[in-house]
Order: sequence, then structure tokens, then C-alpha cells
Amino acid sequence: MEIEASLYHDFHNFIDCINKNKKNNKRRNIERENLLCLYSQEKPDISIHRYIDRILHNIDKANTHIDGILIYAIALLLRMIKYISIDDYNIHRLIAGILMLSQKIYDDTFYSNEYWAFICGVPLKNINKIELQILLTLDFNLIVKHEEMITITKSIKHMRGFDII
Repeated sequence: MEIEASLYHDFHNFIDCINKNKKNNKRRNIERENLLCLYSQEKPDISIHRYIDRILHNIDKANTHIDGILIYAIALLLRMIKYISIDDYNIHRLIAGILMLSQKIYDDTFYSNEYWAFICGVPLKNINKIELQILLTLDFNLIVKHEEMITITKSIKHMRGFDII
């Protein structure tokens, strides 16, 4: 089943850009001990793209604006990568937390953390920690202005304009 969102493939391309640049990313991990909830002990068996698809397939498309969630997710990811180096051990949980927060903010009706834990394959205790640590890292600043959303939309359509290294 294909996700019907005009930015769906662009979001995947953005994730590829992050993955491609992760080896060159020397960001400092602020308060790394606080961000440990984002790290898996082992590399997940599922690819990041299949993981994103699994999450998006479990979101009710009739009551959700997937494109808006994806734009929000990119905005939050761009903020988070200022504080944490992305690698194979944290990208899945980071994406899970970012998509969860984006859906909660963007949509009027959102899913419980229990449901998010289920669709992300993460224990509820961990999804709660992931959410809290992302919020603390971003100083609870999750507002994405309309102008920022337009810039992100234009940028991902051309895969230019992102300073993710």
C-alpha cells in the first residue's frame, strides 16, 4: 500500500542525506547521558526506510495530513542534529520520537504514547523517555512557523538548502 503524500519520497531522500552525511557529522552530543534513550544497544534489523513506512502505514490517513507531519518532522530533525550525531544506533528512535511529536503537534487528534510505542516497536517506558528528551533538548520549542515550512518544502523538493553536516 503506497503512502499518498506528495512529500513522502522527498522525506525518504532527506533521510538518505542525513545517513550519507552521518560519517562526516562531528556534532557534540550534549548531555549524552540524557540522550541515551535514543540509542539502541544493537543496530535495528529493519532499514530506516522500512521503519518509516511501518510507522506511516499505521497512521490513519483519513484524519491525518501526512505532508504536514513530514515537514514538521524535517524541521525538528534539523534542530535535533545540532545536538546529536546521527548513527545507525539512534536514527530509528530519533525518527520515531520526531514523527510522534510532529503528529501530536500538527494534527488535532493524536495517538496515545501507548499506540506510538506499539507502532514503533519500542516499550512505552522508552517512548515516553524519547519524547521527553527530545522536548528537553529542543527546550520545548516545537513551533514551526509557516515561512519555515514553506522553505523546507521548497528545499526538499530540490534537496538543496539543507546544512545537515
